[in-house]
Amino acid sequence: MRDTATSGNIGRNMKDQADIIERVKKTVDFAYNNSHSSWYRDHCKQYGIMQCPVVETIDDISRLPLIERKDLNSVPLFSRAFTDPKRANDIRSTSGTSGQDPLFYLRDVFYHEMTRRMHADGVRRKLFFWNYHVSAVLAHADLLAGVQTVICDPHQLEKSTELVKLLSIDTLAGSPSVLLMFGDMLKSSGANTRIKYLQLNGEAATLQTLNALRKLYPIAEHYSDYSLGEVGQDMGIRTPYCDRQNPGYYHINTKDVYVETVDGELVVTRYVVPTVTPLIRYRTGDNIGWMGHDECSCGHKGLSIEMSGRQNVDFVRIAGVEIRNDEIINMSVIRGFGSRGCVN
Repeated sequence: MRDTATSGNIGRNMKDQADIIERVKKTVDFAYNNSHSSWYRDHCKQYGIMQCPVVETIDDISRLPLIERKDLNSVPLFSRAFTDPKRANDIRSTSGTSGQDPLFYLRDVFYHEMTRRMHADGVRRKLFFWNYHVSAVLAHADLLAGVQTVICDPHQLEKSTELVKLLSIDTLAGSPSVLLMFGDMLKSSGANTRIKYLQLNGEAATLQTLNALRKLYPIAEHYSDYSLGEVGQDMGIRTPYCDRQNPGYYHINTKDVYVETVDGELVVTRYVVPTVTPLIRYRTGDNIGWMGHDECSCGHKGLSIEMSGRQNVDFVRIAGVEIRNDEIINMSVIRGFGSRGCVN
């Protein structure tokens, strides 16, 4: 099978290409010939692939079957565990607010690239506004990288305001909309001016949102990461030292993932094996406006992307009515409205 695919992190020389091919080949072999789960083998057979696919060239990769969320949801969670499920750090799910059914998945890898970079730049103490069952694992990964992280409930922001001064917090992490609300609460005490770093996760920030965050946190430097929970890796990062600060622009972590575009959509293969949940040519739902190799003042030399939007944007529910996140954020930023009553 062949798609209109454009490869991303094809190396600039034959040695790099050979490394990519070898790593994808090992991942495919692990998934297809797996003794714990037949899911990938069965998935390939639906496309007439009756034996382990041959991966000898970059072009061979584009012939592998694509995987969508609905494909993973077609079988029970533990039927697609490719190692002993006890290896997993946690069981998680996607939000279910993107217009698709929630996906439950096992994960046995940590996010780490962003934390390592931020620690090197001076981050030491962080408040992390995220769901407890998710951030407990991430907080442990932060600790391994030298960053002390306190998990806070994003639905109880006011209870966390005193922690900024009490714990000498220098960094806030969370979705842009949550950090906007929290910054508004910190203004009365002036604690918003103590924050040196912001780590933006989750929803994509618009240009209006980024400008509003700069006003609320006047000395804070912005770090953004691009990741999918089911992939389990920092797929891309943008630091305050990058030449391009466009929303949606990221340097790709080619050490752990192989990326390509199919009809303008980003498709990712995660190299890490053995793993409880391998993903091979997984459709992310993210549209890519630009992808190419560049050099940046932050030290990056390699593949970068700029996203142009999502195929299924997230919603929040207000008084039983679902409204797109970006509509609410743009409205609140432009008109100065608060959004404390919004819940996922």
